[in-house]
Amino acid sequence: MVVHQQALFKRAFHLKLDDISSFGPDGIVISHQDSTLRKVPADSICLSKDEVLGRMLFSEMGEELGLLQDVYFKEKWARL
Repeated sequence: MVVHQQALFKRAFHLKLDDISSFGPDGIVISHQDSTLRKVPADSICLSKDEVLGRMLFSEMGEELGLLQDVYFKEKWARL
């Protein structure tokens, strides 16, 4: 997950999904503030919502699962 900081000079940070304790409509709760926010890796691919929607979704085995239209996150299972 990429987090954009709202400041004069906007900076983006990389946050591992494993570091997320919980989330809701008001925000995201992370485990440790100082150890989880990292610079976005240079080899990462950042896509906006509009760039992700409509893309083909594949399983780890290469099976076509369908087009990505809406994403829901199951907190209990920690899966998209």
